[in-house]
Amino acid sequence: SDLTSYAGPRPATPATWAQYTRESATRFTIFDTNQLTMNLSYAIAGLKAHEAAGSEIKYVELGNEMYDSSRADVMAAYPNGSVYAQKMAGWTKEIKKHFPAAQVALIGCRWNAYRKEREDDWNKQVLQNPVSAEADAATFHIYCPFDENNNGIPIFNHDHNFPLIFCVFPG
Repeated sequence: SDLTSYAGPRPATPATWAQYTRESATRFTIFDTNQLTMNLSYAIAGLKAHEAAGSEIKYVELGNEMYDSSRADVMAAYPNGSVYAQKMAGWTKEIKKHFPAAQVALIGCRWNAYRKEREDDWNKQVLQNPVSAEADAATFHIYCPFDENNNGIPIFNHDHNFPLIFCVFPG
């Protein structure tokens, strides 16, 4: 019951996702909520539907690359990391109320070589913000570039004061 094919990905319902994870021996799912296209009550309902279908709600990520300044919808919703952190404090609290065992992750910004002020300030505005204290972790999406021979190019040279974090959740 592979959810992808050469024709492209197919939509997964909570039931088909639970079946896929059981049959593929997937250890866990990180559920990614989308604050740009749904509200909190809709997100909670979706997580409850996945739980009812047999998926464990253990890890929840609050958005996807909300630091991205190239997207007008992201910029309108989150003009800076502090606004994102403030809005996500309510989401974190509510998700933990409905799913007490869930660990909730805020979106961190990976290091980049192209230097954009918004992205350079994101981690401090989000991860060091007191309103973020109830979150359990931060997710960082690391994209490794490849050369013409498909060899990974090292991305570990960094000049910022934040530690590079690749692990999503402790334990």
